[in-house]
Amino acid sequence: MSRHQWLYKLISILFLIGLIATIYANLVVISHKEFTHSNIADLPKENACLVLGTSKILSNGNLNLFYQYRMNATVEAFTAGKCSKIVVSGDNRRNDYNEPEQMKQS
Repeated sequence: MSRHQWLYKLISILFLIGLIATIYANLVVISHKEFTHSNIADLPKENACLVLGTSKILSNGNLNLFYQYRMNATVEAFTAGKCSKIVVSGDNRRNDYNEPEQMKQS
């Protein structure tokens, strides 16, 4: 088998693995749709809400919209009485970078 044939087979296999992984991930998301809500009123009342960490500012200096939308949704859920406590997570392995603390201050 020539080097080009070997490379073509490898690329084809990697493409198939990626395609299968993408299809599987989408099926998992679809199968858990009952736990996804777009409206705060549809959220069940819980003792605590978990907010996944992300950086507030992107490497280009712009505001990270994932951060902004998470913070907005957290405030909205808390204000609507959907959770009595907020748990924030995130990266804080360096002294100069602490996602949970940054979210607490927001």
